[in-house]
Amino acid sequence: MSEQTIQTAIQTTLEALANFQPGAVVINDWRRLDGSLQLSPYAIIETADQFNSRQDSVTPVTQWVIPVTILVRFTDWPESYNALRDLRQAIIDGFNTVGDDRSPGAGAVLASVIRSDGPVGEWYDNYNGQPGPAPIFITQRLVLEVEEF
Repeated sequence: MSEQTIQTAIQTTLEALANFQPGAVVINDWRRLDGSLQLSPYAIIETADQFNSRQDSVTPVTQWVIPVTILVRFTDWPESYNALRDLRQAIIDGFNTVGDDRSPGAGAVLASVIRSDGPVGEWYDNYNGQPGPAPIFITQRLVLEVEEF
C-alpha cells in the first residue's frame, strides 16, 4: 500500500462520476490547465501535505490527507459558482456511495472525511502578470482523509 495507490483509488472514484470527462481527473499534473477548457470541470489529485503514520499497534496505520483541487470553467458568476457547488456535492455523494468499503485492491478506507481546505476562489490567467477582467476557473481545494491499514 502506498500514497500512490490511494491517489489512484481516489482518481478511479472521481472518474466514475458523470461530471468528469475522460482525462479530466489527474494526479499531480497541473499541465491539464494549460490546454483546452472543454474538458472542464477538472480535478487535480495532489501529493499529501499531511500524513500521520503510527507503528504502535499490531498493524501499522497511516492516515493520509490527500488534497484534491476542483476547477470549473468560468462562464458567468452565478452559473459558475453553482456549477462548483454542484460538482462538490457530486464528489461528496460519490464517496458516500462508496462509503467505508475498501478501495479496489487496497487495504484502506477510501475516504473517512471530506472537507474544504480553504474558501472558494477564482483562477485568473496570469501569464502576463495581470489578472484579466474575469477568471478562467472557479476553484476550491478539498481534502480527503484516508486511513491506510
